[in-house]
Amino acid sequence: VCWGSNSFQRASPPPSLVALQISAGAAHVCLLLSNRSIACFGDNREGQLRNPPSSNFVMISSGSMHSCALEAVDAEDVTRRRGAVRCWGKNTDGQARAPAGKFTWVSAGWKHSCAIDEKKQMVCWGSNEFGQASNVSGYFTSVSAGGRHSCAVKANGGGLCWGRNLEGQAAAPNRRFEAMAAGQDFSCGIDANKRQVICWGARSTTT
Repeated sequence: VCWGSNSFQRASPPPSLVALQISAGAAHVCLLLSNRSIACFGDNREGQLRNPPSSNFVMISSGSMHSCALEAVDAEDVTRRRGAVRCWGKNTDGQARAPAGKFTWVSAGWKHSCAIDEKKQMVCWGSNEFGQASNVSGYFTSVSAGGRHSCAVKANGGGLCWGRNLEGQAAAPNRRFEAMAAGQDFSCGIDANKRQVICWGARSTTT
């Protein structure tokens, strides 16, 4: 179910689709379907709907005008939810130029993308004007590429954000996180101890 502005029919998904995951970009939306294929709808001016013709995907992430997915190579990859990164759509800053290798997490942002490899290390590509695509050191379990910054959950549960910090969106509080999400000029995370959502950055208050 989708709601909000429906320009380019971005809030009108095709009927009768059974989805495992959904990810919304600026004006397009992509679904990971139950048969492991991907269906996208909405704006296609930058090729956002030209997703790879495969039925072996395990993760989908839509950025502003591009999307990235993890494509499993074999049954073990499906079980472990890992695969090669496939990206499509706008690529003026290299945000859809996926690196080689196998990854366990991928996130498409505004003009950059990030992924976590099998060694739990960060790999980012695309626009790096504010350091948002820097390959930060450490070990991570998840990552979220935002507008001009990125946030990730460390293997030890700590949070880390990097990139543009004009509104404090990259100043992650010293807490343990279950998940983190980087927006345009703010960030949010789920506190692992309190199981509460906390946010920081523009128009946000950390509690």
